[in-house]
Amino acid sequence: MSLTNFANAQWYHTAESLFLSARYDEALIYYLRANYEAEKLSPNDDLALRIIQCHNRTGDYNKAYQMASAQPYRQLPDSVHPAYRFEAALAAYELGNYKDANFQFVQLRFIQPDSALHPIALQLKIMTAIQLQDTSIAIDLILLQAARCNFTDTERVHNLLDEIKETKYLNPNTANWLAVILPGSGLIYAGNIKEGLTSAGLQISCLALTAFAVYNQLYFTGYAYGLTALQQFYFGGIRRTATIVRQENYKRKSLLINNLIFFSSEMKF
Repeated sequence: MSLTNFANAQWYHTAESLFLSARYDEALIYYLRANYEAEKLSPNDDLALRIIQCHNRTGDYNKAYQMASAQPYRQLPDSVHPAYRFEAALAAYELGNYKDANFQFVQLRFIQPDSALHPIALQLKIMTAIQLQDTSIAIDLILLQAARCNFTDTERVHNLLDEIKETKYLNPNTANWLAVILPGSGLIYAGNIKEGLTSAGLQISCLALTAFAVYNQLYFTGYAYGLTALQQFYFGGIRRTATIVRQENYKRKSLLINNLIFFSSEMKF
């Protein structure tokens, strides 16, 4: 049933007024009541979309994602389908589920080409590509973004593109294998040389203590103070390496995204 059937309803009017005033928490309450009244007659796609939008705008991305994922997309009319996909992608992105955010954009392309995306949706898609380290897609979309708004500062565009091309990311698998095979080397690969050398030194010391204790038949001492500590430092080093790699890649992506946001703010859509 179309939303216009409820245009005179007090719940919907109040909700819409609150939503347009960016009072999303309050609007959500009225939309939920309006949706409840609407479902007595038939499901309402527009009200459900508004509820998802309120969840996203109040930072409740889990509820927005769950509700958006449960929608019968094959049955949605084309008038609201793109908006649902965008809200689902936004919620997934904010939850750190970048692959699913990208999936929503892939599905969206079947009904709406990139050239027809809303500027905010296009920017979110670029940010998703950066998070997934899909450099070629990010570059193509930035060029599309610049062309759509007739951005004439080509030097500014090329500087951003060069920055994206030149940004190198740490490989989590490489770092993990280095940490497993040669303790401390994974941290050194991640750029934390001091911590890597310290980790390697501690593990060598523990290994030496274990060997010394076994040589002198101090088996309990070797196990309790040498081998146990070695095990903790070894697996702790592997976990620490994974954490450092994630943090470093996150910093590099965040820098690119911040520059992208600043770049986009200079455009007039």
